[in-house]
Amino acid sequence: MRTQRYGATTRKNLDEIRASRTKKYKCPRCKSLSMKRISAGIWECKHCGLKIASDAYSLSVSEISK
Repeated sequence: MRTQRYGATTRKNLDEIRASRTKKYKCPRCKSLSMKRISAGIWECKHCGLKIASDAYSLSVSEISK
């Protein structure tokens, strides 16, 4: 939901955050494109069931040990 309020830069930043938190990310364990955000900082792989904690709006885990 975008409104006319606030500045253009603020609206653009909000759009980037919304896009990054709804995007699917690559799972560090099974390498499939199925990591989704459950809540702020909690990410779950729909393929292998891995749950990890990371950043609030984007996944930033490079490697997971098995």
